[in-house]
Amino acid sequence: MQHKVYRSLTDPILFLGVPFQFFIGLGFAALLMIVLTTLIIIPALIAVSGYIIAVAMTKKDSCWLQILLIASKHRGIDNSNKGTTYVA
Repeated sequence: MQHKVYRSLTDPILFLGVPFQFFIGLGFAALLMIVLTTLIIIPALIAVSGYIIAVAMTKKDSCWLQILLIASKHRGIDNSNKGTTYVA
């Protein structure tokens, strides 16, 4: 008998349709912009547009934030020895 792996165990945690980390980061950035500029409209428009883009990206691929974070972490690594095998 095969056991099913439920999709909720493999998908990232979403909050209002976007990854939780992105939602917290976007909210923090918008709050920081409001405090530093003492404007409300421009940071709110930036936050809403970022949220709408993130919802569209999440509907396309729910792991887009994880892919982006991994790609940014490995950006400076030299892969010149790609394809070589090491025998232990």
